[in-house]
Amino acid sequence: MRFGTKLIAGFVGVSLITVLVGASGWLMGNRFVGNINQMEQVIIPSLRLIGEIREDVETLRVATRTLMNPLLSLEERKTQYGHLEREKKEALNALNEYKKLVEEHLTGQEELLEKFSSAFSDYIKTTERFVSISKEMELTGIVNPQALYRNIEYFRGLHYRTMLNVANLLAWKEEFEGGDDASKCEFGRWLEGFSTSNPDLAAIIEKITQSHEAFHNAVRRIKETVAERDLPRANMIYRLDLKPAADETFGYFEQIINIISKSNGLYSDMVKLGMNDLRDKQKIVQSLLAEMTDKVNAIVEAQRSEIEKSTSSSRVIIGLAVVVGVALALLLGSYIAVSTTRLVRRISKGIQDGSELVASASAQVSSSSQRIAEMTSEQASALEETSSALEQMASMAERNAQDVATADGHMKEASSIAREAEDSIKSLIEALSEMNVASEEMSKIIKTIDEIAFQTNLLALNAAVEAARAGEAGAGFAVVAEEVRSLAMRSGEAAKNTSDLIEAAVNRVRQGMAIGSKTREVFEKFVEKIAEVSKLLENIALASQEQKEGIEQVNRAVAEMDRAVQNNAATAEESASVAEELNAQAEQLRAYVKELLEFVGTGNGGAPRRMEKGDEKLAEIVSEVEERRELRGRKNGGLMLPGNGGQDA
Repeated sequence: MRFGTKLIAGFVGVSLITVLVGASGWLMGNRFVGNINQMEQVIIPSLRLIGEIREDVETLRVATRTLMNPLLSLEERKTQYGHLEREKKEALNALNEYKKLVEEHLTGQEELLEKFSSAFSDYIKTTERFVSISKEMELTGIVNPQALYRNIEYFRGLHYRTMLNVANLLAWKEEFEGGDDASKCEFGRWLEGFSTSNPDLAAIIEKITQSHEAFHNAVRRIKETVAERDLPRANMIYRLDLKPAADETFGYFEQIINIISKSNGLYSDMVKLGMNDLRDKQKIVQSLLAEMTDKVNAIVEAQRSEIEKSTSSSRVIIGLAVVVGVALALLLGSYIAVSTTRLVRRISKGIQDGSELVASASAQVSSSSQRIAEMTSEQASALEETSSALEQMASMAERNAQDVATADGHMKEASSIAREAEDSIKSLIEALSEMNVASEEMSKIIKTIDEIAFQTNLLALNAAVEAARAGEAGAGFAVVAEEVRSLAMRSGEAAKNTSDLIEAAVNRVRQGMAIGSKTREVFEKFVEKIAEVSKLLENIALASQEQKEGIEQVNRAVAEMDRAVQNNAATAEESASVAEELNAQAEQLRAYVKELLEFVGTGNGGAPRRMEKGDEKLAEIVSEVEERRELRGRKNGGLMLPGNGGQDA
């Protein structure tokens, strides 16, 4: 059977294949409809349910975070409890619906769904425990224990300060403003607006209101009595009225703080649970939700890809293969057979001439590839030596950086120790200053005692004079006056000695303060120098690190060059092998061309003929390749590749 007949038979076979492809397109259309149905009934509901669960979990997170706000009112907290309960039910309903979809349609996701169900159940239990602690805290009647604790501590400090002002008033007659009206006291104003549902706390508030009123009344009476210059009566009011009222008030303050401590403990437990355990479980749930979404999206992507392939295949196969293929195969079959026969004859002769040129070119390529492989091997050896030297430099730079970092660490420790010493010297100077102030106060007290002794001596002298005037009736009183005078003189002498000792102590304290200040200045200079040295070490460490990174980059670049050279050597060897194989294939191609010429009806085989356009183009390509090879050899140092004589340029 000749070649033209075979071509006609082939086109008839193509027509039959086109019909079969049309049938396959119809089947693909049915599959496309099935994919659409699955998207509508399974995929979209799955994504919707997962989105609902994610929104419910986010709402649960917001509600629990809101409940940790101590400024919420009870009504606002009840609203958040309602949100938690509603979102929990909606999430569980959505999860149950998603489980049904997985069981019926989404095979392969059972394990992930089981893991998520377990994690979500654990998260819900932790949320319920969080709500239980929050409600237990509300039962104490204190929803903001920390603010209440700060207020009570502040009010207690105010009343301690009032007690100190009263003591200074009685001892040194230092007057002060306020403290004599309970309704103007900050605590009194706070009591008027405070309310609680805790019965124990309400009872204490009622009691402290009475003791607080008594406290300020006593302060007012003391201030009035001191203004009247009746200090003994003022001291009596302090002992009998103010001190008991103050003790009772401070005791009630302590009881209130004890009640607050229970509520504060529950609040701390709630915040700890919400910020640690509950947040970690929520992250696990969100991670599993994301993984479930990715699984469903992967199914969507696979179906989308399949739909696109089906649509494209159907469009191409049905449109082109059936219409164009059948028409062209039946109408142009004969014409193609005849024209192809002539074309094959012309091409076969061109291939015969081209095979001879390919054989010559393959021999030149083989010789050039061998020479390139030798040069590449030499370059690879040099790069290996360079890489080894760079690795040694990188190791040395790394050791330098480590030593500098260690020295920098020691300097930072020394700087820290110096700062601690400087702080200690500051504390010493402050303590000496306080001692100096205390000594001066003691000196004033001693002077007061000396003045009292002097006045007592004068009174004793006056008493002795009066006793002398009284005669025998005042003899006993004169003896007592003499003893009082003697005691006054001894007290004055003791006060003088004590004053001298205190003065000497004050002088020594001042000397110690001067020495401490000088030592502090020295340590400040020492700390500044250490900081400068530490800064220099940090700069050296940074430079060493940059040097190390630069060497590592160079080392990596050399390694890449080494790998590239090795690949080039391997490629050159492969090119030489391929060129030899190409030469063998060219010889075999000549035999095939001879058979083809005989097959299409020409008997002159490899007879000489005129060169046509295809042959001229092939010769031009071979010539261009040789010119480029010669130019590349000149750029590489005047080396001419084999095939042009092998001489130097």
